[in-house]
Amino acid sequence: MAAASTADFGVEAVSGVLADGHNAPSLVVTHGQERVLINVPEGCQRMCGENKVRMAKMDHILLTRMHADCALGLGGMLLTLSGVASMRLENTAAVDTTFDMNMYGPPGLGRFVHAHHHVYKRKQSRITVHEVENPSRPLELPSGLSILPVALHREESRSKSESDVDAEDETRDAKRRKTNDKDDDDDTYATPYNFGQFRVCSTASKPLDNKVVDAQREFEQVCCCYVMSAPAKRGKFLPAIALKLGVPKGPDFGRLTRGEAVKTPEGKLVHPHECMVEAEPAQHLLIITCPDPAFIPALEQSQELKSFYEAPGVRFVIHLVSDVVLRDDAYLAWMQRFTGPALEHVLFSETLSVSAADRPIFLSSARIQAELNAKVSSTCFAEDLSAASNVVVADLAPVFEKDEATSGGLASRTKAGSARCLCIVHPESRRGYHAASSLLPLGSQASLVTPSSSNPQAARPESEQDWSLTFLGTGSAIPSKYRNVSSILLRTHSGSMLLDAGEGTCAQLARLLGQEGARDLVQTDLKCVYISHMHADHHLGLLNVLAWRARANSSALVIVGPKALGDFLEKSTGAFPGSSPQYRFIALDRTQGSSLPGHLVEVGDVLPGAPRLSSVLVQHCYDAYGVVITLACGKKIVYSGDTEPCERLAGAGTGAHLLIHEATFEDEKVDQARAKRHSTLSEAVSIGKKMGVDYTILTHFSQRYPKVPPQIFESTSPAPSTKSSDEVVKVPMVAVASDLMTLRPATLDHACGLGPKVEEILETFDKTLA
Repeated sequence: MAAASTADFGVEAVSGVLADGHNAPSLVVTHGQERVLINVPEGCQRMCGENKVRMAKMDHILLTRMHADCALGLGGMLLTLSGVASMRLENTAAVDTTFDMNMYGPPGLGRFVHAHHHVYKRKQSRITVHEVENPSRPLELPSGLSILPVALHREESRSKSESDVDAEDETRDAKRRKTNDKDDDDDTYATPYNFGQFRVCSTASKPLDNKVVDAQREFEQVCCCYVMSAPAKRGKFLPAIALKLGVPKGPDFGRLTRGEAVKTPEGKLVHPHECMVEAEPAQHLLIITCPDPAFIPALEQSQELKSFYEAPGVRFVIHLVSDVVLRDDAYLAWMQRFTGPALEHVLFSETLSVSAADRPIFLSSARIQAELNAKVSSTCFAEDLSAASNVVVADLAPVFEKDEATSGGLASRTKAGSARCLCIVHPESRRGYHAASSLLPLGSQASLVTPSSSNPQAARPESEQDWSLTFLGTGSAIPSKYRNVSSILLRTHSGSMLLDAGEGTCAQLARLLGQEGARDLVQTDLKCVYISHMHADHHLGLLNVLAWRARANSSALVIVGPKALGDFLEKSTGAFPGSSPQYRFIALDRTQGSSLPGHLVEVGDVLPGAPRLSSVLVQHCYDAYGVVITLACGKKIVYSGDTEPCERLAGAGTGAHLLIHEATFEDEKVDQARAKRHSTLSEAVSIGKKMGVDYTILTHFSQRYPKVPPQIFESTSPAPSTKSSDEVVKVPMVAVASDLMTLRPATLDHACGLGPKVEEILETFDKTLA
């Protein structure tokens, strides 16, 4: 992203293809100091961190589609951006501490953003959502950049599915018309989301109730294109030439720069073009979205886009399309309408983006995984299977099979888009398409370019006595280069279960199991998801889990979590047309008037053979829980969730085999741990000692520690067992979790002895890359 920072006006692809192969590019448009984010797929903020994207000036987000592939990273991004804004204002001692965010996208965006209000809610936050359905006015940014949203409407007869609408669809249309007829007398947009600092605007000619309409459509009805325009630049005045032409210094210089002709003292007429560099016209780049051939007629008929077909300042047309659209002759014919002399097309589609850049891997994380697997333990540390192939150049030949003469010269003016490619409009000296130079073979001594086809240590257990735990994310708050946010995969012979599901959980599964393996686990083997509390880093990835299952029409997933989670899921999943994930929600209510430390969740009634869960109210935020899991073999595993040292949890977990406990802060930060109701390293180890567990695994480390907290292995070294006259105090063995680390009963002792080797690898990692 260093290259992008030198561009006065340009666009860079932060991501290309999602972990499951779906096409959802995220783009950052730069104009001066302004940055505009287009599409926020899951994992977007981690990619921004990997590529050093500056988010300090990013206060506009644009969505091209109301689709899971384009929006599931929105909650985490809002959390991060609001935090960045707060820190910036604190550091500058600004009087106005308001976090401002403007968002544009299709109908349904307001509902989805509001469902995340618990994520970005701050005392001073002001979020305005503009739902684009009809022609709207351009947005003018302080830097001079103009953004024109262009709404495209689906033509049902050209849908890639059946051309005729079946009876069920007709019924849905009737419901939609009936809903709209109720508000025929209203001439303003009726929205249930006017809550002071959160505002939804719309260009709809008639009000739409998102709660009823958006989730009823089998296909999305509206997608959005955007035209980015930088203002024309006046030509540079050349005073030396003006003096040679006889123009004296003074007011005449100003008149020439304003485009006026002047007379010299000798009576000679001097025109501006004689002493000025030629003015540069307005520069444009277009973001075109066409997920389905049903939107092509709207493209062909768009009056807003028509004015740019022959405009000399159009430098790039970025196409976010599906493979089926690229095979449509009508779309290629539409592309030929752009005849600007210096125009280039950049295509993002499933096939092209995969060919150009394989999958979006996090280079720093992949390198560390390779080092840990090769030099520390191949039985505990998985390889990153997303780094499964070299980078190759995409082949555009299948797109332009016809002769160059009949395709209008498109092939010579078209590039394949991929993650980290860069399109620079200005400065002119660097103008053009720049390939993703950072996407090279990873260059480690370990086997990064051609890793194994599987990670056998993560395979599904085959017997009742066997089980495995894989830490998909071991960081807190927000993702970082080295640690994703909280999620743990528990696998038994009868199925799999997730303990929390922070953003990026599905992508981590793809790195662990490969694309096919991850899809199979999520869509068929996953039986239950347990969400400990409503903080963003513990539940935002659940939406993508449900999206994956909806694509395969999977059976209902059991979701156990706080009551507020049920409301969040209903609002969020209903915002996407055609998305109807099946799940059964079991709320973990507060236990009141009971002598028990928790209450029993009879998941076994829903899923025969599933582990038994007993929830425990812990000391963190409202409705935060830990859980005691009883496996079929009788072993107990305790997961703390987020909590400060909690006696209820210690009592409920007495005699357990293994404790997974959060250890957010180093021991010297105990005051901060109390303020945020988290635990330190030593406190987590002490809880395991009180429980009398055999093993304690530490996780959920603050992202202030990029790799590991300082002196972590000194803090977690167990003291010798102590004896009194009537008891022996059991001291558990301690392991420190890392992303994609897998533990099985046979490897627990081995894992607890790996600490010093892991610390050595992590501490020397950056130096070895220099």
